[in-house]
Amino acid sequence: MKLSSAYISLIFIVLFGCKTSQNQSFIKSQRQKHIKLIGAQKPFVVFILESGDTLKFSNKDIFLLLKNQTQRQTLSDKSWLNITQSLSKTNNDTTVYQNLSSVDIKTLSGILDTWIARELLLKGKVLIAIKNQKDNPKRLNYVFTKDNLGGQQGTFYSENGLKIYASVIALGE
Repeated sequence: MKLSSAYISLIFIVLFGCKTSQNQSFIKSQRQKHIKLIGAQKPFVVFILESGDTLKFSNKDIFLLLKNQTQRQTLSDKSWLNITQSLSKTNNDTTVYQNLSSVDIKTLSGILDTWIARELLLKGKVLIAIKNQKDNPKRLNYVFTKDNLGGQQGTFYSENGLKIYASVIALGE
């Protein structure tokens, strides 16, 4: 009797596992947008990605985004104020390296990676240099993906389908 109960339980577990595995798609929804790149003004903040590709943003655009964000917050982060002040004083290009192993919102690299790069890419305010390619992209394809656990991601592709930049917007569960 106990043995047959174990078999019935095992059969139910297998059947339930088969039923839940039939839904192969983890993606809940996906939207696409085409972006025309309008470029950026000097001086640049040169964001060198781990892939070796380069995104050049206008120092002024980043300064304005940070300034507006710090004005909206009641408690301003000292590191953001320091970065904003240093960007306002410089007339030279600033080089920043992407470091995905330690992304935080207290460094210019982390701030670029968490939200500014995505926002400026969506507006087309960037110059892109792809490693080992002569021609720079003139347009991007943006794919916004939402998964079944509530996660959100934005990915930018060149016109020929090469992944240029991906940004995690929200983590699911």
